[in-house]
Amino acid sequence: MTLDKIENACREHAPDGPYDHLFRIQDGAHQCVLFPSRLLTVAEFEALQRRLSGPVALTPEDRRRNDLRARASLKDGDRRYG
Repeated sequence: MTLDKIENACREHAPDGPYDHLFRIQDGAHQCVLFPSRLLTVAEFEALQRRLSGPVALTPEDRRRNDLRARASLKDGDRRYG
């Protein structure tokens, strides 16, 4: 189980955060309750916390969609969105 998969699962489970309730300390290691078989080291847990505390990066598809919406909005004088 990679940190990417754990991060995605946490974001899907609690899209607005906070994510603290998804982790517990088990036998001196951190454990995500969504993946109980995977124990995280302190370094992995801290890296995951940094990822979850930062903003979500836009995917290339999201950027393209936003760009097309902005172009359409400029073209028709904002009539499309109100």
